[in-house]
Amino acid sequence: MANKMQLRRGTASAWTAANTVLLAGEIGYETDTSKFKIGDGSTAWSGLTYFSAGGGGGTVTASSITDSTTVGRAVLTAANAAAARTAMGAGNVNGTGIDSIVVMTQSAYNALTPKVSTTLYVIQG
Repeated sequence: MANKMQLRRGTASAWTAANTVLLAGEIGYETDTSKFKIGDGSTAWSGLTYFSAGGGGGTVTASSITDSTTVGRAVLTAANAAAARTAMGAGNVNGTGIDSIVVMTQSAYNALTPKVSTTLYVIQG
């Protein structure tokens, strides 16, 4: 028999109105935003911070990555492949095994067939 786990859930407005105190480690999920918070046993809902839900958790921007490096931010915000190569100090990629760098969205990458082994794909936005 399979075990099932069910999270406490409700709309964002319902959570805000109730301002529930979640138990330590208890997860509260917003069904309309796909965001969640984890309780500490003493802080009300409005005082807890959201956790990222991973693949569907929202948009990540270069400026929102707090532990990113200057080079990493420059690669993420590069206008094109040449600018990304320059930002990482690759300049001319000859001799690296990478023939080109392509900046694209996740959905464009997922739809791409075939993927070229000598191309570095940078997912942006």
